[in-house]
Amino acid sequence: MKSMKKSPAQKRSVNPGVIFIATLLVLTLIVGGVWAVITHGVRLPLTQPSSAGNGTTLKVATDKPLNSLDITTDTSTALDQALLGNVYQTLVGRNEKNEPTTTGIAQKWDISSDALTYTFTLHRNMRFSNGHTLNAEDVVASLRSTIENQTAGYDRLSHISAVNGNSDTVTLKLSTPDPTLLWSLSTRSGIVLDAESSNDKATSAVGSGPYQVESFDKGKSLTLTANNQYWGSPLEGSSTVVLTSYSDTTAAVDDLNKGSIDAIIPLANSPAVSNISQARDTLEKSSNVTVTATASTHRWAITLNNSADSIFSDTHIRQAYRAMLDKSSLISQLGISAMPISGPVASLDPGYEDYNGLYPYDLQQARQLLSFFAYNRNITLSYPASYGDALAQAIASQLSALGGSVTPQAVPDDQWNAQVVEGKNFDMALVDFVGSHDLGTVANPSYFTSYTNADMENNWEAAQEATSNDTYVDNVHKVASRLAEDAPLLWLYEEQPLVAARGSITGLPTALADAYVDFARIIKK
Repeated sequence: MKSMKKSPAQKRSVNPGVIFIATLLVLTLIVGGVWAVITHGVRLPLTQPSSAGNGTTLKVATDKPLNSLDITTDTSTALDQALLGNVYQTLVGRNEKNEPTTTGIAQKWDISSDALTYTFTLHRNMRFSNGHTLNAEDVVASLRSTIENQTAGYDRLSHISAVNGNSDTVTLKLSTPDPTLLWSLSTRSGIVLDAESSNDKATSAVGSGPYQVESFDKGKSLTLTANNQYWGSPLEGSSTVVLTSYSDTTAAVDDLNKGSIDAIIPLANSPAVSNISQARDTLEKSSNVTVTATASTHRWAITLNNSADSIFSDTHIRQAYRAMLDKSSLISQLGISAMPISGPVASLDPGYEDYNGLYPYDLQQARQLLSFFAYNRNITLSYPASYGDALAQAIASQLSALGGSVTPQAVPDDQWNAQVVEGKNFDMALVDFVGSHDLGTVANPSYFTSYTNADMENNWEAAQEATSNDTYVDNVHKVASRLAEDAPLLWLYEEQPLVAARGSITGLPTALADAYVDFARIIKK
């Protein structure tokens, strides 16, 4: 084969000036790239980790719509369920037992003997979904912003007096001990945001978790995809997770049976939903579908007006009404998934005890307690209109069993605080507690029950000042025991939300399904 001859142009040498300019451009690009890595944490394509997942799309029905993605302002548990641990990470992680873990931004921590200094050592080589480096600077900026701007969850950080950090260490100084601080830092109180990002938090998210927000259709659906910048263990779950809210429980069950969706997390469990019982029956008869009752911290109770001029200022009257409640029957009548409770602490919280055996349904005891009093027992049971009528009507029927009357009264939601909580214009009021570690709410003498007890208040103060978990739990027991005995609230039930999925799905949540779901652990085969 003959060799090709070079043209005169090819034979000419390249102009040295051109070489100089080209070399200068290359060096500029290299230096600029390195500077971007150093100052902005921009990760170059060749060094991007892979967190692509297993290639499947997990389609999940949820029971509540998402109206915003702004986790700093929107306080809905639906937002916690979708984003916490999945898109946004917190300084401290959390497991299904509702306990703090090292699965968050911090890999370990040390607490001083006086419990006033917390030192967190962060994981290394962490990045946000936009490629920016995540370090102590972001943690400090996030915690300070939450406290100073009073964004969602700021009240749980009220004991913190100073936040400082450098490199991979963050130090928190407290004015007084806070035995629940680690748990608080596993909630949205401890979310770490990118200090440099200016994204619109209502419609998008920049986090450091295994997923990132792909798309958001307000009030309808949220699509998450694998975050290729994720710094943790490789994602074993689905590459894409689609969360769709269903206002119609029956429609969600039908779609699960048809295979249009893979799971329901969780099935709607509100007494305001009229077809819960029907949907549960359909699920139990479904083939190739597993249904699991999960633990939660969502509790329902009747608050009693303990003011001096109220019939319920008398402990024995309160205890009589407690004995009239057949909680198991109530749960069955409503068709919900729940367990009876008789105390204020959630089953997943430190210090929980089962008081049902001490305070059972007992009409004879109720009759005996009422026999000492000749009060006119015509009582109003107030409740937010959004709760629906079914629960209030069922309660009223039970509490009228021994004479007198209990009249349900729906209060418009926008008038609830002014009329009932702040105005204290009520006899009985139906309430639900959707959070956790909230014993201080009902132990507070300024709570709208107007219940006071000096010993209980001293025990709660001791719990708050505890420098060890054992001391904290011991005092929580004392507070809970007093509240259960004196009955300023009549505790009804704790929800056990149902999780349903087709047979090929594993790793489903067994607890906190309505508030904290690790979608990376759910495997679709």
